[in-house]
Amino acid sequence: MSLYEKIYEKFEEKAKKMNIKYICVGIGYSGVILEDGSAGIAYTFFTGKPGCSLVDGIMDMEGKPAVELLKHIKNENSVMRSIAAACVNALNHDNTKKMSNDDNTLFDKLGVNENTTVSMVGYFGPIIKMLEKKGVKEIDIIDNDREIGEKGSFNNGLESEPDIAILTSTSLLNGTFPELSSHIKKGTKTILMGPSTIMIPEIFKDFGINYLAGTSVVDTENMFKYLRLGGGTPILKNYGDKKLIDTGR
Repeated sequence: MSLYEKIYEKFEEKAKKMNIKYICVGIGYSGVILEDGSAGIAYTFFTGKPGCSLVDGIMDMEGKPAVELLKHIKNENSVMRSIAAACVNALNHDNTKKMSNDDNTLFDKLGVNENTTVSMVGYFGPIIKMLEKKGVKEIDIIDNDREIGEKGSFNNGLESEPDIAILTSTSLLNGTFPELSSHIKKGTKTILMGPSTIMIPEIFKDFGINYLAGTSVVDTENMFKYLRLGGGTPILKNYGDKKLIDTGR
């Protein structure tokens, strides 16, 4: 069973019983609010803009069972999958908010030092600064939007078992995560990171992930105000809690 099928199966029954209250598809992030007030967000992933419509058909799902949107987690259309991921995070909101807040000590716990090698999918500026401050030996980065790195070389690097791998959760949205995870070896401590992260440890431990680092919406009103206004992580982080959980891998 694929990753996306497992996510769908995990929430299918709950999604059949819960209606969608509100959907926001922002140019930076998308968000979903359910009828019980639970909320979730995910990056709105698309490349280029071939036309005026980026979604499949008519996106009239408000007031309808969340399962109608959840099924699009299996959609190859990255915008539809992004909105579905926000729906998943809303369905999982009650669980996520109970998880421990990220206290920024993970690298200390992992013993990061001057001998540590890191592979990174997605350019995380603040994380790079933290790693450089610790004097890590090497940071191998691939980021298609910034035209950094080369896929074949990067995947070979992953297979050489770096000490740590950090994967952007947008890889869930553009469909690259399954291939990336196939190159992760047992000796690498791997973190899936970003506001789009779907915080389900029992699923992701089977895909080579040791830690999930994501976001739990706290101030729904302001979070969705700035989603509508095209806000990105620098402002949205003020209206959610950063969460971290060990998958037990």
